[in-house]
Amino acid sequence: MKVIIVNPINYGRGPTSLRPPFGLLCIAAVLMKHNVELIWIDADVIRDQAEVMRQIQRHADADLLATGGMHTTYPYIQLLFQNLLEVKSTIPTIVGGRVASSIKHILWEYVAGMDMLCEQDGEPVVEALIEHLPNWQNAPGIQYRKEGKIIINPPAPVAKKLDGMPNLPWHFLPDGYFPRKVGFLLTGRGCPFKCHFCRTDEDPVEKYRTIDLDTVMEDVRYMVEERGVKRLVLVDEFFLQKKSRALEFSKRVKPYGIEWRCTARADTLTEKDLPLLKELKESGCHAISVGLETGSPEMLVRMNKKMNPERAERSIKLIREAGLGLTPTFIFAYPGENRQTALESIRWRKKVGLLGGYFYATPYPGSGLYNDWVKENGFSLAEEEALLRQSMGVKDFNINMTDMPNWQLKLLSAECLFRLNPWIYNYNHYIKREVKQWMDNVGQWFRGGSTAPKAELEAPKPPHF
Repeated sequence: MKVIIVNPINYGRGPTSLRPPFGLLCIAAVLMKHNVELIWIDADVIRDQAEVMRQIQRHADADLLATGGMHTTYPYIQLLFQNLLEVKSTIPTIVGGRVASSIKHILWEYVAGMDMLCEQDGEPVVEALIEHLPNWQNAPGIQYRKEGKIIINPPAPVAKKLDGMPNLPWHFLPDGYFPRKVGFLLTGRGCPFKCHFCRTDEDPVEKYRTIDLDTVMEDVRYMVEERGVKRLVLVDEFFLQKKSRALEFSKRVKPYGIEWRCTARADTLTEKDLPLLKELKESGCHAISVGLETGSPEMLVRMNKKMNPERAERSIKLIREAGLGLTPTFIFAYPGENRQTALESIRWRKKVGLLGGYFYATPYPGSGLYNDWVKENGFSLAEEEALLRQSMGVKDFNINMTDMPNWQLKLLSAECLFRLNPWIYNYNHYIKREVKQWMDNVGQWFRGGSTAPKAELEAPKPPHF
């Protein structure tokens, strides 16, 4: 049996900032465990669609073609299936990952030629598919179209633990996935919290399921010895939820002499965790990533963070006391944000010594924030699909989700940055960028390409993104 996996172009990142496609790598690992001949085609590396199609056509006898990823892969997935129709491919196809679970209604309407869709864990589904092929309609865990109707098969059984997960096929990834000797590693899936801006709105709360540490450590050994990795980034959503496991990992990774970074919730650390944090530091952990989001209690409630600034302050103090670095994330211009809440957050950040910037609130498909935004603005299916074909970065102002006009929001953003940071930071991270954007808009206006600077176009309704 032969299966093609196509890693799609991720338009949220450039070709020089590759990140391992963990979902597809997990699928590949399961297929290889079953001795399936696997053809890995990395469009995100190739960046030449003609070459991608040439590689697919060399394996026109394949039994299955699988692809998927985050919602930012949607434009490429649409292009890929258009090309498959043009060459009259007869390979059965399946799309999975967050793009399938969050915008399946868009995929079924706008991606012609897609045979199957999977919105659950992909590993048991592909195992069922290789058992049922060529009669893939009988496989559990898939959706497919029949006589104009979408048929939803019963779900495939999902493992309560990930202990049986095989090692990932890292050899498929070129050195571009290990920039500056940095490796990215998945040791578990899921988060028991449901922040309004983050999770799939309709899905039940997930438990944090972990991969066996023996398997994890074999991945660490490979990265260090075979790829020369010096720093490791653990991409689990909530690595420190299982503190005893984190302690064991720290002891086992210490002999490798590498730096590593992990994730935690800001309100889950107490004074009794200080010895653990010091052990993490001793083993090479140099920083913990924490989603703080805002210092405004009102905005924390709107985000459904189930956290308050006082508990976050406790965790910040403990992380620093252990000698660890803190890499926080903050969100600006969330729905309901105003000058009072924004400045409240800035004052709190200055109090705890967390300077820098923030991400702009961005509605990601599947989140409660996205679903509320689409509903409130009355987007048609075509308008929603047009939005998804654009790449919206959280570092830039793309969509105004507040009640303030754009000019007022941008003015507030500048005020917050100037109140929070020294002049040199604002010059390097804000002033130069704004001046360049203004000059680009003026140049476009003189060339007749626009009747108004881009920053003045009102959002959020299409076509004014």
